[in-house]
Formats: sequence, C-alpha cells, structure tokens
Amino acid sequence: MPSPAVLHWFRRDLRLTDNRALNEAIRVAKKTKSPLIPLYILDPNLIPQNCSAVRMRFLRESVSQLRSSLLKHGLNLRVVRGQATQVIPDLAGRWRVRDTFWESEYDPVSRERDAQVARDLKGSGVNVRTFPGFLLYDPDDVLRHCNGLAPRTMTGMLKLVEILGDPRTPDSFANGELVEFEEDPFLYEDRAQGMCDIPSLADLGYQDPENRWDVFEGGEKAGLKRLHRFVKQKNGRIVADFAKPKTNPAAFSHRETTVLSPYLALGCVSCRVFHERLREVEQRYALQEMPQTTLWGQLIWREHFWLLAYSVKNFHQMRGNVVCRQINWRADKQSEELLRTWAEARTGFPWIDALMTQLHKEGFIHHLGRHSLACFLTRGDLWISWERGFKVFEKYLIDYDYALNSANWMWLSCSAFFVMYYRVYSPVTYGKKWDKDGNFIRHYLPVLRTMPSKYIYEPWKAPKELQRRVGCIIGKDYPEPIVDHRTASQCNIARMKESFEKGEFGKLEDETESRVIASANNSIITSDDVREPYRKRRRR
Repeated sequence: MPSPAVLHWFRRDLRLTDNRALNEAIRVAKKTKSPLIPLYILDPNLIPQNCSAVRMRFLRESVSQLRSSLLKHGLNLRVVRGQATQVIPDLAGRWRVRDTFWESEYDPVSRERDAQVARDLKGSGVNVRTFPGFLLYDPDDVLRHCNGLAPRTMTGMLKLVEILGDPRTPDSFANGELVEFEEDPFLYEDRAQGMCDIPSLADLGYQDPENRWDVFEGGEKAGLKRLHRFVKQKNGRIVADFAKPKTNPAAFSHRETTVLSPYLALGCVSCRVFHERLREVEQRYALQEMPQTTLWGQLIWREHFWLLAYSVKNFHQMRGNVVCRQINWRADKQSEELLRTWAEARTGFPWIDALMTQLHKEGFIHHLGRHSLACFLTRGDLWISWERGFKVFEKYLIDYDYALNSANWMWLSCSAFFVMYYRVYSPVTYGKKWDKDGNFIRHYLPVLRTMPSKYIYEPWKAPKELQRRVGCIIGKDYPEPIVDHRTASQCNIARMKESFEKGEFGKLEDETESRVIASANNSIITSDDVREPYRKRRRR
C-alpha cells in the first residue's frame, strides 16, 4: 500500500520563492518519507463566469510556469477543474493524504471555502496547516495592535506600520530537501486521467483571439524579471525618485510603473521579495517623495485595503458595508444601456473609450486611467453605482484583487475614504494634460488615428468637412458623446453634496458594532492621504 501523501494546495501563491506553506510541506514530506503532491484547482466559485480571455490567459500562463518550475524539481502539479470543497476531500481520500498545507487567503468567499475544506479534512483525520504569505503582515496579528478596528486613513496605517516594524524576510525555496522524497505512486494514473495537463483556453470555453494585444506574460519567472529590470533602472535611482501620481497614464510603449500588480495578485511574486528589493535600493538613496506615493507606499496601500476588507463585512458592496456611504445611484432602464455603452468603449469620449479598449485588449490600465473610468461611471458623469463598475473590472483585470478593487471603487466614487466630491476628472482635459497629441487614443482607437490633435479629445467639434476628409464621421464611424460632461458633473456634484449632508453609511445587524465602526467614518481624510495629483484652482 502507498505511503500516506503530503498535499500542497496552490492558490494565490503561484511561486516557489518565499512560499512558507510549500517549504513546510516539503520538510514534512522529507521527514515522514512521504510523496508530496502539489495541486491547483480551477474553481468556478473564484473565477467569474464571464471572466475575459485575457485574464484567463494570464492565469493559465502563471499556472503553466509554476508547473514547469516544479517539474525541474521532480514534482508534478495536478490541475483539476471543480469546486475545491468537493475536489480536495475526494482527492485526499484517494491519495491517502495525511498532511495538507496551503497559504491563507482573506476574501470572504475564500475564507468560507477554506473553513469548510478544513472541517472536512480534519473530520477525516487529515492534518491541516495554513500559513500567512499573501500580505506583508498577517491581518489577525495587525488587528490585535489596533483593538480590532483597522485605520480608516493612510496616515493611521503608516503609524500602525511603525509599531509593527519590518515584515519578515523572504524564505528561500527549500529545494535542497527534495532529494529524499518518496516516489509519487499516483502519478501514472493521474497522468492517464489528464490531471497533470493544464486545460487550454479552448478547453475552458474561450476563443484565443488572433490579434493578441496583451503584453504581459504570466508566471513567477516573468514577474521576477520585471521586478529586477525595473529596480535596476538608473542604477536604482528610479525607486528613490518614484512618485506614483506623477507617472503617465497615457504611456503605453514604455510603462512608467512597475506593472507588478498582476504578479502580486496571483502570488507569482511575493510581496516580501518586492519589499526587500525596494529596501535594498532605498538604503543607497534618500527617498524624494511622501511615503504614500513611493513604491514602498504602494505596498502599504495594499496592506491597508486588505486589512479593511478582512475586518469590514460586505466590503465589496454598498449594503451592509459600514464604511460605505449610502448613495442613491440611478437604477433605471437607461442606466443599463449607459453601463453597457461605458463597458463597451462607446461613450463618444476618446480618452474614456481608449482606456476601456486598453482594458479589454491587455487586461491592465494605469491607476490614473482607472480613476478616469471610475469617476466617469459614478459621480462624474453617469451616476451609476460603483458596484456595477466593480464587476466590469473583475471581468477584465489581470491584476483583479478583491480588496483593492472594492476600496478603489469606493474611493473614486466618494463612497468611502475620499471626501472631495467636487473634484471631478474631466474626460477631455485630464487625458490632454498627459498626452496633448492624443497618441494613446490613436493607438487604441484606430478610427481616430488621422484626426488632428486639435480635435482628438473632442472629435464632435471637428467641422463636418474635416470629418469626411479624415474618414471619421462622428455619429457613424465613432459615436457622439453620450452625455454633456459639464451639465452632468454639475448635477452630480449637487447630488453628492446632498448625500454627504445626509451622512448615511451601511449598517450591520449588530447595531453596537455598527455604531463603533461608524464613529471611525467621521475622520476627515487629510491632504496627506490624497493620492490624486489635483491642481489648485486659479482665482479669477
């Protein structure tokens, strides 16, 4: 009879470097002379039914690269489609699993899933060991330092980080332990059943587009290469001088940010490895920017929003979310069509449509581009709930992240964290500030490629004769604007003013808990917490 196996369940830790759960699984397998079986599950409960092909391709590439890395060390990754709550207990019985390891996750769906899987395994006599690793700090440990109430501002989070100190250093991959593994007795049968193969996009129900726009390769190797290449620029000076709000959202041929968020979201790159590389460079240079805007600050924003998402119920929605302002967003039939028009890049505003096209084609947009899209959909122009925009981003973003997506949509819609509702991103002038000639628009909207720069952001103002000459008739070849921005934004500012005066936030069934948390919402965000590079208005 085969020896009892050790199971490592990969989730959002698609890497070998700094994977404490995997290292512990390796050590236990060596100590007990047991076969180690790595597993990844394509769980429909964690992947939206309408997940885009670009996002799925990035995930598939990341799993494929993990499989290749494991094979070099004699480990065969099993890839199974199904619900983890059913798959793992079944496979644990079949493989005679004695010990199971995984890295902790913190969104509500994953936590509920993990609790059920752990109960079922323990009920069958299987040891379950989980390890933090997705974040710099374990949220449970952090909450013990702040009486269970996460800070509502970045200023408060920075003070908390000072108390916490530096996160632990990254772990090396325990490949030296692999030589004493027991042979995998289930490999032949699992291969025969296709469990060692990764389903193709076609197998998963996707058409692989012929014209591939996506420029981001998935996986640990690609992510680490991107990290190392970035921090070496200007002999590391780029890290010291980096200020995220000053980076250009219209840069597409040479990105001005790290574009590491997709790799952090899937755990292809450890946040501690990123943190350590930044600290190595920062020791040589004095930082030139406020902590909130530095690369280190971006990691702390991630910690901040995940701490909130972990400790605040219903963080992804308005109802029952105690940090979310209750706003009477429109929900009429026309809003459905407007939402679809926005999501399909047909608003008639080239800056907005080019950004949405970039999202469709590449699965990634600069954070200031996301701000423009979110503001336009919500408080800027269309007055449509951030929850509906959240779902569109969830479908397309290769760096989709439950906490960051929720928090940023609440931020940009002034539903939480940000109070300057009268500051609105213009769908015309904001893009022009970064890219006067509209090269970004020409790249993503070829129909406007020959439009003169004077009209590239407002093509409806081009004379009809000019439109005919350049081959782009507004209303025929490219849509007319779906809204008058000046009128809509002024109307929406008045609506926001009314919502702020009401001061209504989501409530929990536990009124005591609601009152305690709601008191924290009275904190006014200081200028130090503002991430957008707003200009002061000139006095006339």
